[in-house]
Amino acid sequence: MQAKAIFDLYFKRAYEALDKAAEDKLNQLVEEDENTKRIKETFEQLNNSLTDTPRDFVGFHLFRGPSYNQLTHCTGDTRKKVELWSEKEVAEREHLDRMREEVEAQLLACETYEQARAILRTYSIISFDGDLEYYKPF
Repeated sequence: MQAKAIFDLYFKRAYEALDKAAEDKLNQLVEEDENTKRIKETFEQLNNSLTDTPRDFVGFHLFRGPSYNQLTHCTGDTRKKVELWSEKEVAEREHLDRMREEVEAQLLACETYEQARAILRTYSIISFDGDLEYYKPF
């Protein structure tokens, strides 16, 4: 497959864009949650009420690490929004997977680079000028 490098690069970037969009949306949903806002306000009030603290003391904050479940304190409404969002994300990933399989199968049948370019253009992987297109999730 002569267009393998372009194919691989496009889908690598597409999955990265999808991962980032999914993470950003989840963070947005959690930040907009009423319980999360109350928890932040409580931490701010606590930090503002502390006395006799060193200047470099950053105060108390809500820890967000790899094992921290962001939805722990969210309302049921936000959890439903996250479930709906997750369904959209899964559907988008499935679409991208199917598209990858389809394009790869078609590229394997190409004998010339011009044939491969035509396929890549058809799927909006490259522009008419041959520039790699940016994948826009959702």
